[in-house]
Amino acid sequence: MIHFFVTEDAYKRKEAAAVRQLQTLLAQGRPVSIKKNVKHIFKERDNAPNLDLRHFNRVIAIDTEKKVAAVEGMVSFHDLVEAALPLNLMPQAVPELRSITVGGAIAGLGGQSSSFKYGLVHEMVTEFDLLTGEGKVVHCAPNSNADLFYMLPNSYGSLGYVLRCHIRLNQVQPYVNVRFRRFNGPGHFFAAMDKEVTAGTADFIEGASFSPREYVLILGEMDEEPATAEKPLVPLYDPFFLKLRDPQAAGVTMTIKDYIWRWDPDVFWATDQQNIFGSILLNPLFRRTLGPAVLRSDRLIKIGKFRNRLRRKGQASFLFQEEKRREALIQDAAIPFANAEAFDTWLATELQIYPLWYCPVKSTKPIGIYPLYKPGSKYVVDFGFYTSMDLDEDMDSFHYNRQIEKKLLEMDGLKCLYSDTFFGYDQFWSIYDKDKYDQVKSKYDPGNTYLDLYRKVVNDPQPSVHEL
Repeated sequence: MIHFFVTEDAYKRKEAAAVRQLQTLLAQGRPVSIKKNVKHIFKERDNAPNLDLRHFNRVIAIDTEKKVAAVEGMVSFHDLVEAALPLNLMPQAVPELRSITVGGAIAGLGGQSSSFKYGLVHEMVTEFDLLTGEGKVVHCAPNSNADLFYMLPNSYGSLGYVLRCHIRLNQVQPYVNVRFRRFNGPGHFFAAMDKEVTAGTADFIEGASFSPREYVLILGEMDEEPATAEKPLVPLYDPFFLKLRDPQAAGVTMTIKDYIWRWDPDVFWATDQQNIFGSILLNPLFRRTLGPAVLRSDRLIKIGKFRNRLRRKGQASFLFQEEKRREALIQDAAIPFANAEAFDTWLATELQIYPLWYCPVKSTKPIGIYPLYKPGSKYVVDFGFYTSMDLDEDMDSFHYNRQIEKKLLEMDGLKCLYSDTFFGYDQFWSIYDKDKYDQVKSKYDPGNTYLDLYRKVVNDPQPSVHEL
């Protein structure tokens, strides 16, 4: 059965209006930059946003037999989940923050604790329509404009913007019973993760560490009933990360909806601050009264970006009670499983970064089929850094981010490009397939309407040798 939410005529009218809008900008010779409600990319933009596609934010239809949703590119995963769950369905993987859009996750990579089975979001997408830099809408699938279909993942809007796409869904059950397995070091932790991924009996696998002796493997299984008589955990009222830190907690039960958004009210552990804001955001009374309005990732991210701008200038002392300059470490890095323990040990020894999030991810397609996403192996661990560190007086504002980038190259790792990125021109294009990218870029955006990938994602990009 197909459930329709938007008629084809209504969608086509929006599509035609989007084409006219872009063609008007092209005729005016103006640089094009897209407007967004929440920007998850952390690099500051030079161009004022002027291409408004925010109204492409609807679920179009859900086919319950084929388990496929047709959605507009800027629909949030939150809204897609809201439409799919009443039909006992959910996307095969749902990125952890509610405001992430489907189109954004395709072009910028996205996954979650089911990605050890289903891969990243772009691997769940079967087709899409893209607004290219020529002001045309191009249909892309494995057998239609395949070069663009496979080049889009990790292209960050440099090739165009998804207006509509089809994404696979899975059947769900009402509850997720979550078990915590605790380890006092990385060796046994990663061995246990590997064993669980290989067995494939869990529905969800992820992990976290809070100190050199606090590692937690998190295993979730869907069920018709809660595993215990205890009241299911509601992360909005009882932070999920605090349950993980409780050595007496063997696990929790959540509704499927609360499991999907278990990290969202705290943006992992961003509410755990050593200041007045932290004491308010973690206060039980606040969470039950004002929490539904405030404790949402889309709102907390905006506060966090404001805080990071103050940190770089050493001006966060008044509002956030931080005396020194601090550097935000907001990154996701895919490390081949064989190198995961070594990378984790380096982080613990050299940088002492905690907490960390770990998400196992398998590639469901041959490595290399997506030219801009080529992980070092079929099975990688996504390391999530969501913290900040003090800077000494002689350190530049991105001291630790640069160190991590350097180590990633040594470990055959691949970082998500939403974060601050500092690769030089030649170094960057040694990681990604420049020849194939240039072929697709010149074919579908010959006028360079959209910034190319290097200039879009790298802080202070260097000129190429041809521009010197």
